[in-house]
Amino acid sequence: MKFFASFSFLVFLDQLSKWWIVQQEDLPLVLFPSYLFLVDVRNRGMAFGLGNDISWFPFLVFFFALVFLFAFVRLWNSSLSQFGRWGLILMASGVLGNLIDRIFRGQVVDFIDFVIPFLILIFPSSAGHFPAFNLADSYLCLGVFFFLLSSLLQKNPL
Repeated sequence: MKFFASFSFLVFLDQLSKWWIVQQEDLPLVLFPSYLFLVDVRNRGMAFGLGNDISWFPFLVFFFALVFLFAFVRLWNSSLSQFGRWGLILMASGVLGNLIDRIFRGQVVDFIDFVIPFLILIFPSSAGHFPAFNLADSYLCLGVFFFLLSSLLQKNPL
């Protein structure tokens, strides 16, 4: 029950944040000058725009990822540490948040844009901007981190 409540709340926050961004007409909004902005970017592909030309591929990837995560929760939830459980909750929330966008919008709404000054040295055309992302993307990254941390800290990792 705790899994479902946390999962539902995170998906709700993700969808609420995307809805709010879509309603805004005065974007970009500067949060921290020169470093952090709210923007409205639409991503038809997967992470960093991969698969932009294949409309069905991201949908299938997210769908099967979600099925896998829920099967994993059902089979191994009791043997996971707290970090592992939160990792799965975050990953499943991120996958569903972006899958909802793909189903109902045909694209994912990304809105967090921040500048990492040294990126301009590696990717000059980026002007130092990290690719825009959303809460669901953040959930996925944190979830993978927590799950890996759980695996490293457990005596008997899966």
